[in-house]
Amino acid sequence: MAKKVGSKVFVWILLGMIIVGLIGFGSTNLGGTLRSIGTVGDKDLSINGYARALQSELRALEAQTGQQISFSQAQLFGVDQQVLSRIVTSRLLDAEAARLGISVGDETLRRQLLQVSSFQGIDGQFDRNTYQLALENAGVDEREYEAQLRDEISSSLLQTALLGNLNTNPVYAESFASYLTETRSVTWAPVEASQLDEVVPSPSEADLKTFYDDNIASYTLPETRQITYAWITPEMLIDTVDVDEQSLQDAYARRESEFNTPERRLVERLIFGSEADAQAAANRLAANTATFKELVTERGLELSDIDLGDVSVSQLGSAGETVFASDALGVVGPVNVDLGAALFRVNGILAAQSTTFEEALPLLRDELAADRARRVIDAQVSDLEDLLAAGATLEDLAADTEMELAQIGWHSAIFDGIAGYAAFRSEAGVVRLDDFPAIANLGDGGVFALRLDGIDAARPEDFDAVRDQVEQGWAQQKETELLVEKATAFKASLDSGGSFESLGLTANVESGLSLRGRPAGVPADVSVVAFELRDNGEIKVSDTLEGIFVVRLDEIVAADMASEDTQSLIEAIEQQTSSAVDQDVFAAFAEAVRLRTDIEVNQQAVNAVHANFQ
Repeated sequence: MAKKVGSKVFVWILLGMIIVGLIGFGSTNLGGTLRSIGTVGDKDLSINGYARALQSELRALEAQTGQQISFSQAQLFGVDQQVLSRIVTSRLLDAEAARLGISVGDETLRRQLLQVSSFQGIDGQFDRNTYQLALENAGVDEREYEAQLRDEISSSLLQTALLGNLNTNPVYAESFASYLTETRSVTWAPVEASQLDEVVPSPSEADLKTFYDDNIASYTLPETRQITYAWITPEMLIDTVDVDEQSLQDAYARRESEFNTPERRLVERLIFGSEADAQAAANRLAANTATFKELVTERGLELSDIDLGDVSVSQLGSAGETVFASDALGVVGPVNVDLGAALFRVNGILAAQSTTFEEALPLLRDELAADRARRVIDAQVSDLEDLLAAGATLEDLAADTEMELAQIGWHSAIFDGIAGYAAFRSEAGVVRLDDFPAIANLGDGGVFALRLDGIDAARPEDFDAVRDQVEQGWAQQKETELLVEKATAFKASLDSGGSFESLGLTANVESGLSLRGRPAGVPADVSVVAFELRDNGEIKVSDTLEGIFVVRLDEIVAADMASEDTQSLIEAIEQQTSSAVDQDVFAAFAEAVRLRTDIEVNQQAVNAVHANFQ
């Protein structure tokens, strides 16, 4: 029953999100006679609904990335296809609910409308005028909205019936939890180059050529986009921007409290009921019969409860002069304060800071100059855009303005110069050969425009150019082969009854290894191998990027299935498994419905929506 309730709650949460999304103020609204981008069965795919969903997804993507996303970029990410797929799936459920005769009456629809906060007045009750205004702002008429809401409620009932009665086998969760919480004890040892019987030989020319050919992917340059760009940043203009003396003086005055700070101290304050109690506590501290922390605990407090942080003498009021009188750390008092007698413990002294105008001048000048440079650039943006619109090239911009012209062979591993800006990287990755340059922001007050001149396909680097890298790679591989051979020989000796010590191996004995954690200092690969072994005494050679190890399983300690931790884990696994099964069942059901439902998408109508986002 709990699961059914949870499933229904989940469905109603989804429904609420859909309702709010539909009402989103300021949503895209497409006028004209075109009302649909297609049909799913006998259900229309609303053109405005698709536009709103697309706009909502773009905003969510921008919020996630923290930068503006163009529609062309969103299309590269497949956002439009994801949104279309989502609304088609939603309408599939609506169509299937209608086919099965699942519907809700007017009273159910009414109750749902009354619960939508966006339709409520200042008294918290449904307000007809607010309802009409909300739908008007969303570009939806009442009939369309209520029909869609009725469909959503009906399809949610179908989902509740579909997903509310699924149960998973508890043995799965118990077995999984048992495996996750069992622990293992191992003995392991690294095999290192100093233990080899021979040194790594020098490679022949043929060895290097073969290694180069076999690992050609490691010596292949990625596809490179040849880009010409013009850019200007505040840093480029700082030396040309004048900052007058008065502006500097005003800036210093505004930030005087930042440049000139009084002495501050890190202080804790423990208040007592009377001065006698405070003095008795101070005497115990002096006699070393109690610590300050013990005094705090005796009063039922934690150190965090009495921590005042860093304070100035004025912030301590009448106690300030006494607390700041000594340059030594420790306990001061008793001191009478507004709340009673108190002991103060000084944990740190932050010296006063005094920065004169002359000392702050370089910092102030740089900051003001950078700010004015940003404003200079911002004022030029409109003119730069007009020049490009009139047919100016990037070369023209560099010749006629303060922008600088440069070229770059760019791919995803290049971060030098302008390639370090996320905005440039974003544009460089999607610009096409027939695109016209446009002014874009760099994020630090600078702007740029770029042009794609050509694309160099991925190609291998010349052997002579990477010969040193090839030789280093060959040597590493050869050393690894020799180490594996040595480790395999060690394993054979151990299998025959030898010991780690007799073989000259540094044995490390570890216990308590689990899939949920490992002791500090144990390589991750050793922990992984420990759980690949099945029998006590079994030995394996681990060959990974972390190194070469010989690992022996000593003991498997079964999980404590009755412990609170294991039981909590079993419950979490059951919930996760149930959720995964629900998703799989829903996906299978939706696919089955899709296969027997006629779906038509009007690509011209979809393109009309997309045109509004260009």
